[in-house]
Amino acid sequence: MCHNVLIIAPSREVQKVLSDKISVAYQLFTAIDHPAILTVLKEHPIDLVICLAVDRPATGYFCCRQLKSDNISAHIPFILITREESLQIHIKALEAGADVHIGGPVFRECLDAHMRNLITNRGKIRQHFQKRAAGEDQVPEQDGKGQIMRQLTSCVLSLQSPEGISVDQLARMMHMSRPTLYRKIKDITHLTPNELINEARLRKAAELLAEGEYKVLEVARMVGYGSPSSFGKSFLKQFKVTPATYQRMKKIMDAA
Repeated sequence: MCHNVLIIAPSREVQKVLSDKISVAYQLFTAIDHPAILTVLKEHPIDLVICLAVDRPATGYFCCRQLKSDNISAHIPFILITREESLQIHIKALEAGADVHIGGPVFRECLDAHMRNLITNRGKIRQHFQKRAAGEDQVPEQDGKGQIMRQLTSCVLSLQSPEGISVDQLARMMHMSRPTLYRKIKDITHLTPNELINEARLRKAAELLAEGEYKVLEVARMVGYGSPSSFGKSFLKQFKVTPATYQRMKKIMDAA
């Protein structure tokens, strides 16, 4: 599948320099100013935006904020490229809403990896929400496995402090011996009991974030994470996106 990429740069020459670093597998569109950007976004389904603010980083921050604040484009991954690479510029780029900031020389391999990762991860999130809407993400009732999985998840989430649950405690709640519980979980999910416990908490967190009623910190506490940073890292590992981005994309898809 060919993905559409919008390149925003101050001149045709700069656009050409970057275009030469991008794989021919992408369909490229270019824009110099905001009216041109809006025209491209209205006429084509853009999968990724790359903005070159080489000499004026502030221009890139402004452009990023504009696109991320518009429901039409807020879901599109945004890469901001600047000439300088410093902690201050990096932080400002992320605060503006950029998904990736590249400072200094742009290496073809690095840029290509960022592009592939951003597009792939956004696709996974979109599929996840589509399955949820169609009810396809439910565990099937097959040989009683769906019922067991729901029972396991219910046991994990029924505790006031899910982060403190042990495998022995879960086995008692399921009225099974520890070895039996381990075998059943491995047979159904190919996960260890501890991995299943953590996955159940993260899936519940995703549901709560999708509802849009709670802040990320509140959701972390509700599913038993005492540390927001630990929750963020675990969520990112599971869903390939941060909790805040996940919640923002759900709102955008609901409004579409």
